[in-house]
Amino acid sequence: MTATVDRPVHDAPSGGKVPLVEMRNVSKSYGNITALKDISLRVHPGEVTGILGDNGAGKSTLIKIIAGYHPQTDGELLVDGEAVKFNAPTSPNSAFIMADGVGDNAAGDLAFGGFVVKNNGKVSCFAVNCSHLGCPVGLNEKEKSFDCPCHGSRFRLDGQRFAGPAPGPLSHLTWKQGTDPGTIEVDGIVLGF
Repeated sequence: MTATVDRPVHDAPSGGKVPLVEMRNVSKSYGNITALKDISLRVHPGEVTGILGDNGAGKSTLIKIIAGYHPQTDGELLVDGEAVKFNAPTSPNSAFIMADGVGDNAAGDLAFGGFVVKNNGKVSCFAVNCSHLGCPVGLNEKEKSFDCPCHGSRFRLDGQRFAGPAPGPLSHLTWKQGTDPGTIEVDGIVLGF
């Protein structure tokens, strides 16, 4: 897929604001097949962006990376700046199992990523999926919230919803303390934070 833009990505008319979604040199390969190569894109609040291309150009792959369904092979994907995010391992293909949930996220459903949060001394582990439609939420560090870029639901760092159409809180992932205070174990995977 080849991306053509009218202006360099770093010159977007955002007035210096953090983009809602940003991709930096994102590539995706399936074995020896390259579906996307070095895609950079910024979408700021209030902007409308279209993705056009021939069949097989990588449009669906691009959207699935933004939505969190496929991890990129290379590059960075940022939602509202930065997030402390982890993904399920891809070899072997697996996912995390949600411990609880409401809406489109029920106990036993799968999550392909999550967030580890340390808030007021308490550690929590949440699925990346919004409880409204399962969209991936991003960490808004400035507001200290998780925000869904698709429909505006917002969640506090304790996972509780405080705005938007989501029917309930973020789903928890089952975790236990790792061998030292800076690690946890989620479904057998040790993560540092």
